[in-house]
Amino acid sequence: MASKPLRSNMIYFQVMKASALVRNSFDIRNAVGVDLSDADSFVLYAISNNNLCTQTDIVYFTNLHKVGVSRSCLKLESLGLVTREAHPGDCRMHLLALTSQGQSVMSNLSIALEEWENRLVRALGGDSGNQVAETVAQLETIGMSATIRRAPPPRRAEYYELLKALVA
Repeated sequence: MASKPLRSNMIYFQVMKASALVRNSFDIRNAVGVDLSDADSFVLYAISNNNLCTQTDIVYFTNLHKVGVSRSCLKLESLGLVTREAHPGDCRMHLLALTSQGQSVMSNLSIALEEWENRLVRALGGDSGNQVAETVAQLETIGMSATIRRAPPPRRAEYYELLKALVA
């Protein structure tokens, strides 16, 4: 007779499912009218928050793989949303900045995301949006601190406690 898995072992998969459902509930392509993937929009967001940054800066900011960041940067440049200029201190690198068209797309994306976030908060029931934001920030902090320290990933129990507080 197979034993029933512990609830704490299921949290990881519940988080994956919830993440996929949340991502799928927002269509970036329709929101901005440009053919952007989730990764492309995340890179665009990173550049808008860190003007004149390098691809390495974006990798650290987004925690995306460097090959994916490179592909997104090339795509954003080909769409006219981003410019690249030579890095004054290192000729092997480029500084990335939003074009006026990129700023316009980012502005439209911000408006659409704000509307989507408001719908999400209403669906969760009023003030729970603050609790969701705090829990997501805590999860991000736990994950990032492990990445920066090159420590083993956070224990499942740490995630479980945060998620349990969110559901409660």
